[in-house]
Amino acid sequence: MISILLFTVAFSWMDIEFHEDQELRKYFTTSSQLTEELSSANELYYSGDIQGAKQKYLLISLRTYDANWDFYQRKILSYSLLKLCQIDRDKCEDYISELVNLDPDQVKQIDPEVFEPPLLQQVLLQQNRMLSNFYLWQPTDVFDNVKYIIVNGRIYSNANGLTISLPLTKQRILLVYSNNQSELFTGEVSQFLKWTPKGIKTIVQKDINTSVPLTATSTNDTKAPSKWWQENKKTVLIWTIAGGILSYLVHKNNKSSSDGGSTVSTSTSKE
Repeated sequence: MISILLFTVAFSWMDIEFHEDQELRKYFTTSSQLTEELSSANELYYSGDIQGAKQKYLLISLRTYDANWDFYQRKILSYSLLKLCQIDRDKCEDYISELVNLDPDQVKQIDPEVFEPPLLQQVLLQQNRMLSNFYLWQPTDVFDNVKYIIVNGRIYSNANGLTISLPLTKQRILLVYSNNQSELFTGEVSQFLKWTPKGIKTIVQKDINTSVPLTATSTNDTKAPSKWWQENKKTVLIWTIAGGILSYLVHKNNKSSSDGGSTVSTSTSKE
């Protein structure tokens, strides 16, 4: 009955996730392995083999970042983490942290008929504490050619004002470009914030190359006089000196001519 309920809820959410763009399905695994592993773990758990079940649930939880998991598959991962909480109370907070870091929305979907109210309360309280430390990331203009951002399987349409809450832990982030090519990042969010995807780097480089001639022209125009002076300084000085000497000689000659003319005039006057 529980399994049927899980499937019903899951597939309705899968429709919500994919209805806008059927092309997105190709970025998600179609494997039923997680479902089979969960069934095997549950059989051991309800048959009383708690340690055997624990190993199975652990193996499921270790696959968190192996692929882009759809809503139903993330529900299986969350379910396994909560079962580990029930089995190993000492590490329960760690398992809850993994669940919240994987998909905070899963907390709202926990079935109270499967997990006891005290555990649900613990999950909600811990989630509230954790969310205050999430990094609110907004894609910048250089992400304009990114159509979708898929975080651990959660699909975000890259629209103006998009803000994604990212835990400062390991995450699986897939960028889907407008041409339907994709680029994957898996690692700490602190590294993601420093990461320059190749698809974006191409655009940034193109912008830089486009602006370089304009910048270069502007820079060269500013420095051109200085450069010309350095190359032609001696020639300018020589011609300046020569011009000065020539001007002096012409001036002196004109003055001498002027003085000579007055003497002749005076002499003529006396006669």
